[in-house]
Amino acid sequence: MEKILDRDLELVEMKRQMELLKSKLGHQKIINDRLVRRTMSEKVGRLRKDLFVVGGVALLGIPYCCWIFSVVGFSLSYRIVTSLFLLIAIGYMLYQQQFIKPRDLLEKNLLEVSRKLLRLQQSNANWLKFSIPFLCCWFIWFVIESLRFVESDVRISFLTGGIIGGVCGLIGGIIHNRNTKRRINEILEQIKTEEDPEGE
Repeated sequence: MEKILDRDLELVEMKRQMELLKSKLGHQKIINDRLVRRTMSEKVGRLRKDLFVVGGVALLGIPYCCWIFSVVGFSLSYRIVTSLFLLIAIGYMLYQQQFIKPRDLLEKNLLEVSRKLLRLQQSNANWLKFSIPFLCCWFIWFVIESLRFVESDVRISFLTGGIIGGVCGLIGGIIHNRNTKRRINEILEQIKTEEDPEGE
């Protein structure tokens, strides 16, 4: 009888320890989930910051381009088209802000966040489909305007500056696009890992 009582006590103690272990593991999982979500939230914050920086550059570009193109005598239509493009770029970046909010990663379902990030990725691809052909045409127009309106003694310098600016803008755009893609993919990979930790 004493052996049965000892065995029952051992079983009760083992059950208590198992419950304690489950509780600790559950608590650890919650802490890990919060840490992972906070890390992803910081990456989303960096994506938003990048969008604001690019939008800020576009906003500053409007008065600068209007001024410099007016000084050299470019046509009014060229200045208007340039300003409209920059305004569209700013509007598109504000539109993209709806897809990425750091608090979404802390509060919302990760599947919903994944969908938003995929929509942001698609939105970036759509922007490139519009902006690259536009900028190619815009640059050709820039060369034509330079040949027509810039005085001959500074034309080569002006065109060289335009080409250097175009190349720098292209490199900056490629770097920005790659960084955005990489960050989105990192966040999506973290979400996938968080949703399916065993990789099933």
